[in-house]
Amino acid sequence: MNVKERKMTLKNDIIFKMFFGKKENEKYLISFLKAVLNTNITKAEVQQEVGVLPIMKEGKTGRLDIKATIDGGKIVNIELQLRDNRDIKERTTLYGSMLLLEQLKRGDKYKKIKPVILINILNYNILDVPEYHTETVTVAKEH
Repeated sequence: MNVKERKMTLKNDIIFKMFFGKKENEKYLISFLKAVLNTNITKAEVQQEVGVLPIMKEGKTGRLDIKATIDGGKIVNIELQLRDNRDIKERTTLYGSMLLLEQLKRGDKYKKIKPVILINILNYNILDVPEYHTETVTVAKEH
């Protein structure tokens, strides 16, 4: 399988979750997060089949694609969205809020809240600009 075929394969929601969401593939998740967040990460613990619970009886729920805890207890949610349902901003806000809320119980101090990092990988443009430019740099070192 060449690089282009691999990129297309990972744009499938199920395959994406299976690849990055498996405990035995955490090294790939760490590599991905290091590249995206531009920071050193030594540990990532993936949580399987994660749903976000409503704060009220009839509240909205959701299912996260990838949820992991990284160094220092930071929570990372990675969502892959192929179709534009015109709700990604609202969905991201809701999921992020729920991930913050679920960290506290009655009487807990707010200082207990760990940072939540939200990463959306979209197959469409949500930027409200006529055009934009991105740049990717790959560095290869010979050993």
